[in-house]
Amino acid sequence: MANANTTRTRHGVTVVTDFLHWWGGELRRAVPAVVTKLLSGEVAEIHVEIAGDRATLGLTARAGSRSLGSCELLTGAEQQLAEYAATIREHLPERVQVAVHLPADRVLVQNLALPLATEANLDNVFRFEIDRFTPFRQDQVRSAYQVTGRYPEKDQIRVRLAVAPADYIERIRAGLARIDLTATAIYPPLDARAGERPGSGWNMLPAAQRPVAAPLLDKTNQGLLVALAALLVVALGLPLYWQHAQLAALQDRTATLQRATAQTAARLQEWRTRRDARDALLAHRAATPDRLRIVRDLTGLLPDNTWVTRLELNANGSVTIQGESNKASDLVAILERYPLFRNVTFAAAVSRNPVSNMERFELKLALTEGVQP
Repeated sequence: MANANTTRTRHGVTVVTDFLHWWGGELRRAVPAVVTKLLSGEVAEIHVEIAGDRATLGLTARAGSRSLGSCELLTGAEQQLAEYAATIREHLPERVQVAVHLPADRVLVQNLALPLATEANLDNVFRFEIDRFTPFRQDQVRSAYQVTGRYPEKDQIRVRLAVAPADYIERIRAGLARIDLTATAIYPPLDARAGERPGSGWNMLPAAQRPVAAPLLDKTNQGLLVALAALLVVALGLPLYWQHAQLAALQDRTATLQRATAQTAARLQEWRTRRDARDALLAHRAATPDRLRIVRDLTGLLPDNTWVTRLELNANGSVTIQGESNKASDLVAILERYPLFRNVTFAAAVSRNPVSNMERFELKLALTEGVQP
């Protein structure tokens, strides 16, 4: 179960890696050549085809492909190789990769059908296979492999394993060094007519001997990229900063207006409260008879021989008067003549006070509309 999970994980990683490799190539082709050259510099590739002791070189760059001739790479004299190196040097860009393609007669290629579970541990499997079908030890050969198919329904994986003598690979590397070149990859033969392309594992050059990749950007392009990034930040950030500043100013202004509005609303509410209190007071005064005026008018109207012992101003606008007078019957006529009072009547029968010998009376009258202030 663990092997199956590992196999699926490795297969998934391989699929993702192949997709990213393809997608990166598509993106690189979509970028204008001027921009690509500015950012990454021109990276050319020298193809070295080995046939016997002789090597044929070709240059592939963005400008096109051209032949660089051939030389006796493995057996040529030092002087001849130095002259050849000087001849091709003027055609090479600053950054170049060197891919060596080995002849079929110097490489042993074996197609293997292995259990699918072995994909997680192919290196150990290949050590066993090399010991089984070659006369060499593991340290005497250089190997590479390429997965050619996966068949989960058969629980099987197809792998092409290539093996070449290590001393042969070292002779090629030494010959390249004599013409001032360093191999970045050494590939076993592939069937170009079948559309085969070298995968990541189809490189017989040990990882320790592969040159360190050159930086993507040199110092000049790094400076240009930094400047471009700074301009981009300014171009994108300045409008945002300006909008943020405007928004902050609007927020401050809104806060000021809100405070002023709140103060105005508070003052308006206070004014309304005072107005309502005034209106209530005026309404109360309008609904209440003017007591002082009534007392003053009664004082002026009643004769001097009349005494008021009780004066009531009722809520319905009527007035009740109790008191004593020498002649109570005259009081109705006196009060009726005054326009402030109307409907003057006795509320009770007139009686005599034996002590004061005066007539006791109780009058009831209504107020005219002129009484309200």
